[in-house]
Amino acid sequence: MAVNLLGNPNDFDRNTYKLILAGRNIVLIEDNCESMGCESINGKLTGTFGLNGHF
Repeated sequence: MAVNLLGNPNDFDRNTYKLILAGRNIVLIEDNCESMGCESINGKLTGTFGLNGHF
């Protein structure tokens, strides 16, 4: 579970998440309740990166 805390989104653009999840049966769930309406560096809204988002 990735938590976007106090309006500070995780750096989903880095390869860290991709490397950890690649080749494994792991589902990314994103907790976005404290960062609704925030954007990542590439302009994508937080809460839209994981398979399931918690709002």
